[in-house]
Amino acid sequence: IIQYQVSQISDQHKKMACLEEKLEYNEIERKKLKEVCSNLEEEVSSLKSNLQMFSEENKTLKYQNGTLESDLNDANNTVRDQQADLARYSEKVTELNGTITCFESQLFDLRLLNK
Repeated sequence: IIQYQVSQISDQHKKMACLEEKLEYNEIERKKLKEVCSNLEEEVSSLKSNLQMFSEENKTLKYQNGTLESDLNDANNTVRDQQADLARYSEKVTELNGTITCFESQLFDLRLLNK
């Protein structure tokens, strides 16, 4: 019986040693995973910060784009108005040229009559 109990104790010691090795291995792996998780948390935090920064930059760019589009529309309207003014001035110049031609013709006729 004692021999049997000694054998059981020996087996239990072997099992305990094996479990302690597994526990030590698991503890080492847990520390490695904890370090990996810590590094990932830092990376996620950095990415969140970058995302926030890019989001703010995107809002700014959208606002600037809207402002530029508005300015471009205003400039296009101004150009359109100036083109309309230019067309009216061109009509007036054409009318004035016609009037000048008429006066020149009348002046020519008057000169002929005075001779």
